[in-house]
Formats: sequence, structure tokens, C-alpha cells
Amino acid sequence: MVFLSLIIFPFLVPLCSSEIQTLVVGGRNVSDIGRFPHALYILFTCPGETGTWLCGGSILTQNIFLTAAHCMNMQCDMKIEIVAGTENVEKAKSIIRIIDKYYRHEYFDEQGPTLRNDIALLAVKMPLPLGRNVKRVVLNQHFPNNTIMVAVAGWGRFSETSTDLSKNLKYVWQFIKPKIYCQKCLGEPLWSGQMCASNDVKHYPTIHDSGCALVTKSGRQVGLVSYRIPTVPDIVVYTNVSHFVPWIRKHARKLSCAVSKMKRDPKENDDYYGEDPNVEPDKDTLMHKLHRPDN
Repeated sequence: MVFLSLIIFPFLVPLCSSEIQTLVVGGRNVSDIGRFPHALYILFTCPGETGTWLCGGSILTQNIFLTAAHCMNMQCDMKIEIVAGTENVEKAKSIIRIIDKYYRHEYFDEQGPTLRNDIALLAVKMPLPLGRNVKRVVLNQHFPNNTIMVAVAGWGRFSETSTDLSKNLKYVWQFIKPKIYCQKCLGEPLWSGQMCASNDVKHYPTIHDSGCALVTKSGRQVGLVSYRIPTVPDIVVYTNVSHFVPWIRKHARKLSCAVSKMKRDPKENDDYYGEDPNVEPDKDTLMHKLHRPDN
């Protein structure tokens, strides 16, 4: 079976391929990050020819963040950067950190026909400043039994034919579907840690939206973007975050303890641009890195 994970290691294949859909397709611009203050823009960089790629994530604590396991290229020494506190990654009020530690689910199945256990945690030793524009997401403890309306927001290209990446966060509404419905439409079973949601073929998350949080109207996270089958474009498979709450608690504690013990060099400033969200970030912004010819 052929499936499309919602990240592609860019610059390794043409991003305007007819089989590659990108961004929150049909999404609306988020004019105020206060609507999605948990949202993270995550940039992964491998040295050499593997280049740079983009995912999304959510803020669990000031030091711990949640994303998709398939965003992690375990074959290289990744540099992972996050942007928080802004809907537009070129705004001066962006807060930037470099990830110090991470943990991908130990049973993530990247070789299987579906991305089972597609979940990972990231950690920083320099905490994010919480406020109106930077807030922790609340994890839904139980999977909703009824079909409910939820939202997912992420960054990506403007359209399926454009090579330009979106500078602005976009969102779409989705409807959680019963597992029986998902399996019938997809033609395959879903694991206990998976769920699906849809809207229509004009409104859905896709490549570069991997790891982005699926949240209820009250802001509780129930899932994160995992993958989509190209032949069924209106249905997106999400990691069921509610299912992994015990796993998240266990490993978030371990990561938090690990980064709390890390010493920070007073001269070290490459991963921190000030607690004030209005502080101007370094001129070498993440968007510039994505567009550099050497990537």
C-alpha cells in the first residue's frame, strides 16, 4: 500500500510533484497567534545533502514539546529549531530555541504500511516564556466518542503547485470520524493509537503539517497530524494523543529532568533571543534558512 506521510525531506525530490500535496490546503490565515498559542514551527536540519525540512508541534510545558515521530531523521545528527509566540515566522516577536534533547517513541514503525506510534517529544533547557501568545496545550484525557468539530493549524506552501512556503499559520476545520468509517474508506485497519478526521477534498492538512495539533474548540489536543493516503485525499490519519497520555507523562518527566541538569554556558546565545517576545531575532531567520540555495 502506498501512503503519504505529511512530511517530505525537502530538496531531495521536487516539491511541486503532482503527487505531493502541501500545506493546510484551503486553510484560512491565522491573524492572531492567540487563537493557537500552543502552535510551534519546527525546523529540522541535517548536515550535508539531506537539507532542511519543516514540521509542526505543540507546547506541553515551557520545556517540553510534542510532534510526530516521522519528522525525526535518526540517520543524521539533527539540529532542531523551534519558533513560538507568532503566527508569522518572519515577525520580530518570534521566540526561537534550539532543541537540546528529544525522544522518539521506542516502537515507532517507520517501515510498516502505516506509521504506528507516530509520536515524539522535544526538550529545551531554556524554557519558553508563557503569556498570551505562548501557552501550554491541554491534552484530552479520553478520546471523544462522538463526531466533533476540531481544528488543525500549520505552516507550509501556499498551494499544491507553488514552491513558496507560507510565512503565516493557517488552519482548517476537521470532523473526527468513527474508526469503522476510517477503516472502510482507507481500506485498512487503524491501530489503537490512531484516529482519522476529514472535511472535504478542498480543506485538509498535508505535507509540512506533520506533528501539528488537532484541537477541540476549547483548545484541548486530541491528535497530531500523521499521514494521508493520496487516493483518499479528504481523510487524514492522526496519532491519537489521548491514547498516549501515559507515555507522554512518563517520558516528558525523564526529558524534563535531563534538561534541568544541563549546564548552560553564559556565553551561549545561539538558542535564545530574549524572554521579551518583541525582541528582534537573529537576522538568519528560519525562513531564510529554508530558502537558502545550499539547502
